[in-house]
Amino acid sequence: MARRRNDDERSGLSRRGFLKLGGVGVAAAALGSLPLAARALGRDDVDEWQRETDVLVIGYGGAGATAALAAYEAGADVLVLEKREVGGGTTINSGGFIYAAATSIQEREGIDDTADGMYESWIATGGTMNDADVVRVAADESAESVEWLVGLGGEFPNPPYASGPERKLGREPVGRSHQIRYGDYDQGVAFFRVLADAVEDRGIDVLYGATAERLVIDDDGSVIGVRAQVDGQDEYIRAHRGVVLASGGFSHDEAMLATYTRHGHRSESLTPPGMTGDGQRMAFAIGAAGATMTALSRTPGFRPPEMDRAVAGPMIGIMVNLRGERYVDEYAFYDWRANHLAAQPEARAYAVFDERIREQQAPIAPTLSRSLDEEVEAGLVLRADSLAELAEAMGVPADRLERTVERWNQHAEAEEDPDFERETAFEPIEEGPFYAFEQVVTLYDTAGGARIDPEARVLNVFGEPIGRLYAAGTVAGGAVGELYPGSGAALNVAVTFGRIAGRNAANEEG
Repeated sequence: MARRRNDDERSGLSRRGFLKLGGVGVAAAALGSLPLAARALGRDDVDEWQRETDVLVIGYGGAGATAALAAYEAGADVLVLEKREVGGGTTINSGGFIYAAATSIQEREGIDDTADGMYESWIATGGTMNDADVVRVAADESAESVEWLVGLGGEFPNPPYASGPERKLGREPVGRSHQIRYGDYDQGVAFFRVLADAVEDRGIDVLYGATAERLVIDDDGSVIGVRAQVDGQDEYIRAHRGVVLASGGFSHDEAMLATYTRHGHRSESLTPPGMTGDGQRMAFAIGAAGATMTALSRTPGFRPPEMDRAVAGPMIGIMVNLRGERYVDEYAFYDWRANHLAAQPEARAYAVFDERIREQQAPIAPTLSRSLDEEVEAGLVLRADSLAELAEAMGVPADRLERTVERWNQHAEAEEDPDFERETAFEPIEEGPFYAFEQVVTLYDTAGGARIDPEARVLNVFGEPIGRLYAAGTVAGGAVGELYPGSGAALNVAVTFGRIAGRNAANEEG
């Protein structure tokens, strides 16, 4: 049931002619068999606007809430559409980190850092894939994004910690991952609650159960509104100043994952079910260019059978592939570990540990069970009296697993890992019974979408801005390349470009 929160360019191939009458653009054509419109919707297709606003924001997660607040602060009337019955997007399921440099929090904790250092580190993770202009803005504006959150009531009581693949890339790690708290809330709930409370306090309208389906363009190719499904009915919603796409990624769309990503369609999603690429489709359908469409943010994890999304797995013991061999530093940054897991046979592996480690270990899925013993009984964790029996249960060669564990025990005794340069948790695996649980690649989110410029304007296939169309968060591409930069990079992009997109959309002439 849809409800309001307060109540509970010219950008074509010919160019205008293509957008108005023709196909869906080079970027959209790349979608192959994905369901797209045969042509764009124009003003003449609209008999009546059922709703009108200055700035229309599509999606109510971290990026959407930020964009709505920024547009409101710039003096615009704002309406937010959210397809689900609750807000939060992927933000609410996150760890609540924002990746930032040269912040007052770092200064308080004695961490010497600069935006230039963060930019260089971020670019190094991209493997030449990411957009240097987008990353530059994310670095330069990150400290201001943190202060903006503080101004809304967010707190950062703990020292920022170093996360990311820096050490693996030969760079010195710096504490840039800032975790927010808000009253009694922590992690992603705190992050979204800061924003949502500010949205509610300002009386910004949020329409739930409202799915935006198609953008409506004017004769000059600029975006003037959307067609949405609201309570099962088509509604045309006019945006007099601009539209901000903030609808998230496509981690729950198998066709898009198979089309764009190498392993995404074989991964389990950690995100809410609504991440189906709606904003990317709408943008591509009017000629928007795509950016870093192959990029993913991943971690090893598993999917309990009773859940509609996966769970990130803990770091424990050693990881072995289906050949019974180690393949990675088990305590490296999660995206680094996930990339290596994706390259293993069947993209599957097992965490292996012993009784002594088990005694120190909480449940591998603490939100689902009270103890690891319960998980053994449920079949989520394997247990055997010997490594050979454990290998049989895992379906890996027993002799190789035994040799792998023997070699690891030698490393543990020496407290060095010449194979994969692990630097911590040198615990031998020698006291039975022995345990294992399967891990697969799981998706925090996709990181590809519409190409944007430093002003958060969506660009067409010629690199020209599509009038009055902006994007922020994971619906926009360019920020993430081959590796995820560090914990909180996505929320940096959500807040930094959400603020830019909302402000710029509000400043368009009405």
